[in-house]
Formats: sequence, structure tokens, C-alpha cells
Amino acid sequence: MTSTLPIFQSPAFVELHPRLTYWNGIAGKFEQNIFSVPGLGSFAGWLPTLNFTELQYPPFPDFVHWTLPPIFYNPTAFLKTIQSISTSLWKWEKIESTWYFDLTEKSFEVSHGNRKKIQQCLSSGATIQRVPLSNWLSVYELISLNRKDKGYTLSMSPKQVEEMIFTFPNQTRMFEVVNPQNQRLAAAWVLIPMADYAQVVYWAHHPSAEALSPVALLCEGIQNYCRAEGITYLDLGTATTSDGIPNAGLTRFKQNLGALPSLKCTLSLDIKKAAYGS
Repeated sequence: MTSTLPIFQSPAFVELHPRLTYWNGIAGKFEQNIFSVPGLGSFAGWLPTLNFTELQYPPFPDFVHWTLPPIFYNPTAFLKTIQSISTSLWKWEKIESTWYFDLTEKSFEVSHGNRKKIQQCLSSGATIQRVPLSNWLSVYELISLNRKDKGYTLSMSPKQVEEMIFTFPNQTRMFEVVNPQNQRLAAAWVLIPMADYAQVVYWAHHPSAEALSPVALLCEGIQNYCRAEGITYLDLGTATTSDGIPNAGLTRFKQNLGALPSLKCTLSLDIKKAAYGS
């Protein structure tokens, strides 16, 4: 495994989540005889070399599911992984589309509609700014209000978000778009799980600002901030449902922002077959 691991495999992250544990030094989650890595969070590191004669049991999972970093983050490491699994017992478990910005590029293929919305926001006097972490709840409440308006709920409770933010304050950024009256039009929580990689955890506009579509301006502002901080990639996440089914509307939304498509892959290993050859 590479020496640089995402925070999803750090001891501090594991301590925050009672459902996570360690198995042979690897952080993940046991569920229905499957050990998932990272278990919670977006992805693990690259595949480790497992010496099956030295693994400690129990517990003895039937399978290990390992989610790799998105291909765009390190195509060379991904290629080496593919070459290694072609001669091993690792198999493909799931492949998801994910969307990102390569911030070494100066511009992106933003749709005409979103360019127009950005100009409308700027003409109205709207601006984007950092939000102090002490004001995290106001960001959470706006995003939660947006989800409720659409008939959804956030996957993390306020307590879970607060614990995450203040366990990883150096990896947390919050942003907002406000109008001249300082009313919040949109907000985002961005996480930096690795040094040159940022990802949008949650973002949304206030239901009353839907016609203005301020997330387009929010996205542009986050790109500019990350670029100035030397971050190479901004990950907008997958465009699938919770069941892994492609979501055409979400795909179109991210594509219209100018994001590029990539893939995030999960591999599966039959542990008993690997350990005993049966």
C-alpha cells in the first residue's frame, strides 16, 4: 500500500465510528461476513500485499471488499493494481462513475446555462466566502433544508458532522454564497482527505434560491480556492443512487458544471479461497 493513506483509514477516523474496526492492521467494517475497506468514507488506499499465511483469524470474513481511489487520482497506480489483480484472486465487485476537476487546467467546459447563472449571481452582488468552522451548524442546516425540500435526509447527523469537523479541522473547509443582505444562498462542506485532493461532502442551495442556481458560483469559488492552495483534484463524488444505479439527473448536473468523468472501483477477494485454495 502507498504510504499516503486517506483520513478514512486513520486511527482518529476509526475512533469516531464505532462500526469500524481493525483486521490485520487494516481499518474497515465487518458486515454480513464481509470486511469492507474503508467501511465508511469514500475510498481506501491502493491494495496492500497480503501474506495469507500470516493473517490472524478470527474474525474470518468470507470476503474483503476494497474500494480504490478514483482512477484520475493516480492512473499509474491504478494500472499497476489492474495488472496485479489479473494474476491474483481479486475480482471486480463494483464500478461507479465519479466526477472531478483537474485544477491544473485553467478552464472547464461549463454549460451555457451555468455560465449565465454565474453571471446573474455576480450581477446581483452575490459573493462566495469561507465559513468559520464555528459556524458549521448553519451550513449543515441549509444543506439539510435543501434535502428535506427534495424529500431526502442527510446521511450524517449534526453530531456526526460536528465530531468529524473538529477531529479533522485542518482537513475541513466550509464555503457559502451570500447576497448583499448577507443572506446565505448556498453552502458547501469540503473535505481534504489527502494533501492534493479535495472532495465535496455536501453542498446545496437554499430552496428560495433555486432559480438563481448559486451552486454554479459556489463550485467556481471552491475551484479557485483549492487551486490557490495547491490542491490538484476536486472530487464531486459519484453520480449514482445509494443502490449504485446511475443517476442521469445527477450526472447531467455535474457534467454541466464542467466536471470530467472517471471511475471508482471496488474489488472483492474470497478470503477462504485465497488462504486455503478452496
